[in-house]
Order: sequence, then C-alpha cells, then structure tokens
Amino acid sequence: NVLRIIQFEENRNTQDYVQVLETQLDDMPAEMLGHFIEDALSQGALDVYYTPITMKKSRPAVQLSVICPLSKASFFENYILRHTSSLGVRSYSVRRTILDRDFTTINTDYGKVSIKLGILNGEVIKAKPEFSDLQAIADRTQLPLQQIYYHVMSQIDNLN
Repeated sequence: NVLRIIQFEENRNTQDYVQVLETQLDDMPAEMLGHFIEDALSQGALDVYYTPITMKKSRPAVQLSVICPLSKASFFENYILRHTSSLGVRSYSVRRTILDRDFTTINTDYGKVSIKLGILNGEVIKAKPEFSDLQAIADRTQLPLQQIYYHVMSQIDNLN
C-alpha cells in the first residue's frame, strides 16, 4: 500500500470573470480610434487596446478589444456599434487571476516614491514604482525619466 500526500497552498489571489469584446476595423481613422479608447475607459472599460491585423484581400486593419465587467458587456457591445465603424462584435467571457496588491513608500536619493507591490500567496513577487512619482521627480530635477526609473529600480532591488 502507498499513501501519497500532496501539499499545496491555496491561491489567495483574486480570480474573476470579465467580458472581452472584439471587432475588426479597416475604415476608421486613427484619431477617432484614439478618441474611442479614451471614451470607453472613461465609461468603465477595464482595458481597451487595438492590435494591427491584416484582413482579407490583404487590407491593413486593427482588431479593437474592450475588456469590461460582465455586467457592462451589453452596454459596451452597443457602445462599440454606435461609436466605431464596426458592423459586428465578438464577445466571450474569460477567467483572470489578479495578484493581490499593496503599496509602500520608499525614500530615494530624489525623494519619496510610491511602490506598487504584486503579491502571490503572501509573497511579494513584483515591485514597481508609480510612474507619476517618477515623472514628477524628472520634471523637478530635469533629469531623464529613464535615469530616475533605473535608479529607483536599483534601490528597490537592494531592498530584497
């Protein structure tokens, strides 16, 4: 007889379902597409992006994707149809896993910077400085944003 014991840790991260809405556009000006993205985000979309694609007859186009809460899927289907050149929308639900998040502040050579932490099963696995803090430091010091970013990241790495 063999007794096999498997030990596992419960995944305490957030899991939920969201709706993904997609449409392909080959006749919508880029400026209007940019406006749509800003508006959809302000209406409650979780994310909006487009991907360059090639359609039949080698036509260049974009695939517009809107990710939204399940409860807003119908709203965004109508929103896409009304505010883009689309004649149809594909829609499907997907499960997503989101890391638990926390914030901390560190003192750097340039001042305080907020750090967003990504936590998996109680362990910090990601740490990222808040972009707006880095941008404010770069504006104040007139140093390149990239220099500020790498300096702060090295200080984060030294904390580990």
